[in-house]
Amino acid sequence: MQSQASLPLLRPLLLQFPADKPARSVSDQWLLGDGLMVAPAGIGSTTGKADTMSRDVYFPGSKISWYDYWSGKLVAAGPKTVRSMPTPVSHAPVFVRGGAILPLVVDPTALKPAARSLRLLAAMTVEETGTASGTLFLDDGEALDTSGANKHLLVNFTLGDRQLSSKPVSGQLGGFAPTFPSVVSRCTILGVKVGVTSLLFNGKKLPKADCTLKGGVLQVVGLSASVGEPWTLQWTI
Repeated sequence: MQSQASLPLLRPLLLQFPADKPARSVSDQWLLGDGLMVAPAGIGSTTGKADTMSRDVYFPGSKISWYDYWSGKLVAAGPKTVRSMPTPVSHAPVFVRGGAILPLVVDPTALKPAARSLRLLAAMTVEETGTASGTLFLDDGEALDTSGANKHLLVNFTLGDRQLSSKPVSGQLGGFAPTFPSVVSRCTILGVKVGVTSLLFNGKKLPKADCTLKGGVLQVVGLSASVGEPWTLQWTI
C-alpha cells in the first residue's frame, strides 16, 4: 500500500528511482503512484504545429519497460532512455511502467455507481517471464479505521505464465458499500508477443469475439468478475 509506505501519490522521479542519477535533475515529469508517468505537453515541448509537437521524455530505470498509455505500444526498455515523444492536443503523454497492474474505472462519468466497472491494465515486463503485479484497496470512503473494523477489501493482482489472477487477501465485500467499482468487466494486457489461440476464465472458454490482439495489446471484454472472489484469466498460444 502506497500510504502505508508513506509515499505520496504524486511523486518526482528521484523519489521512485533514487539510484538513477539523471532522474534527479528531471523536474518536468512525475509519477502517479509507481505505475504511471506523466510528461506534460506544455513543458519542454518544441515549437511546431499543435498536432505535431513533441518533447524529450526521460524513461528512468536500467531494466524497466515503459508503454504508451494511449496506444499500448512499447516505447522504451532501458537502460535510462531519452526519446522524443509526440504531444498532440488531444491528450497528455502518459506512460505505464512494465510490471504494473492498474485497476481503472471504465466509465467514471456514469451517474449511478452500479453502472461503473473496472478495467485491469496490466503491463508485462520485457523479460521472458512477462510478470506484473498490483493491488486494489476498497472501503466505504468514510470510516477512519476501516482495517480495524473489517470494512475494507484488499486484493492482489498478479500476472505470469500467460495467466492474470485476482485474489482477495484481507477483508470482504458485503460489510460496507464501496465507493469504487468492484466488478472487472475488461482486461488490457500490454506486451503480449505471440498470438492467442484461446482464452479461459476460471477454466471456462471465452468466445473469440471477446478477445482481440493487435500490436502486442491483448484486449479482453465481456467479463463480470467480482474482485471479492478469486479468479483467473488464462490464454494459450
